[in-house]
Amino acid sequence: ETSYSLAEVLKVFDLIERDTLSPEERARIIDERREEKYGDDKFIEGVEKGIKEGIEKGIKEGIEKGIKEGIEKGIKKGMEKGIKKKAGETARVMLDEGIDINLIAKITRLSATEILNMKENPLDFDQKDDNDGQSELDPNNDWP
Repeated sequence: ETSYSLAEVLKVFDLIERDTLSPEERARIIDERREEKYGDDKFIEGVEKGIKEGIEKGIKEGIEKGIKEGIEKGIKKGMEKGIKKKAGETARVMLDEGIDINLIAKITRLSATEILNMKENPLDFDQKDDNDGQSELDPNNDWP
């Protein structure tokens, strides 16, 4: 049970006596407060919706960018692999013609080690798969 001091009770009676609002005015004020609250709820709802849409858009753009970069990287890797394969084919022909290994390395931009390996193991170079872009190229040559 709550107890109030005499001063508090008198203050409440004083407020009641000074209250000049009609029931209609009181209802209007209550309705305005509800609308303000409803507006606050709509604002919060709008912010939440905006955040959600922003996240969805960011994810979509990130996926699109990742796909684009993946395609570009795949094309580049495929081209490099094709160039290296062609260099190996050229080196094979040059080896078969008895051309000096150093000259073959200079022309094909393959390392002397790769060419020697090709000479000793003719099938290895043709069957060798791409090793994730790790090339055994001679660092003194300008390989794309």
